[in-house]
Amino acid sequence: MYWNVPFVLILSSLLGMCRSANIDECAMNTPCKNTATCHNIIADFRCECVPGNNDKSCSTVCNSDKKADIVFLIDGSRSMTLIGFEETKSHIEKFISLFDIGPSKTQVGVIVFGSSAVIQFNLNKYNSADGVKHGLQDIEYPNDNTDVTAEALRLAKSSMFTPGGGSRAGAENVVILLTDGYSRTSDDNQVAAGELKAAGITIYTAGLDGPNREEMESIASGKNYYFSVKNNDGLDNLRDLLAVTTCTNTGGCLCVNGGSCFAGSTECQCPPPFTGRGCLYEIINSTLLKGRAKEAVEKRTM
Repeated sequence: MYWNVPFVLILSSLLGMCRSANIDECAMNTPCKNTATCHNIIADFRCECVPGNNDKSCSTVCNSDKKADIVFLIDGSRSMTLIGFEETKSHIEKFISLFDIGPSKTQVGVIVFGSSAVIQFNLNKYNSADGVKHGLQDIEYPNDNTDVTAEALRLAKSSMFTPGGGSRAGAENVVILLTDGYSRTSDDNQVAAGELKAAGITIYTAGLDGPNREEMESIASGKNYYFSVKNNDGLDNLRDLLAVTTCTNTGGCLCVNGGSCFAGSTECQCPPPFTGRGCLYEIINSTLLKGRAKEAVEKRTM
């Protein structure tokens, strides 16, 4: 069956469809971030990124030629509370969005510890940031009475940083311990941490500031690897600070607050009013503040 429609109308309709498909995405949505140049193409856009901003929209990610295997140890004890546990997962999601996740870049694994330590997923389970985020969302709060930090540290060494756990030869091995700081295995924690350090594994510790500061510092690979916040208001800055430090210490460059990496360098070019490593610091009225949360984040690495 043939429709009795003039050819000129069909052609006009097709041309209209083509024009609508070629909407200027750059002008409408400003999809390119961090001072990237946007190039409009048919039904899409392409961003010309500055160094350090690597994904399609040139969002901020760690720019590094080195591979990193990062294992998060999440405290699931009762003192963390369900709200605190879920907030920790959310901040890990935001942390990994600052890294290029994949088999040839950064891999992420997770252990949750309470009355026991349990691997939630190995380093090679997910090959994208979205996969890791979905894996995190599936983790349930154990709500246990005690926490076994030493057991979690040893489990990371024995089962995660192995070929079976997805660890890769030549990759930087990193543990990030996230806890409220109250541990029932304090005497053994430093011993277990020493075993990881002797194996070349870098340990960061992070959480709310508390009475066990010396213990958390001793577990970490040094005082500059321990981070604390006085309250939950500083967690966003803690995440950025931890991400910048982790990226830099694995030979990469990460600039937040709209900064960009100098080519071939770990240094950042920061837009006003930001300055310092990773553009973490804000200058207001000639006063240097520690990020947007001001004094909420305590830091020793500047």
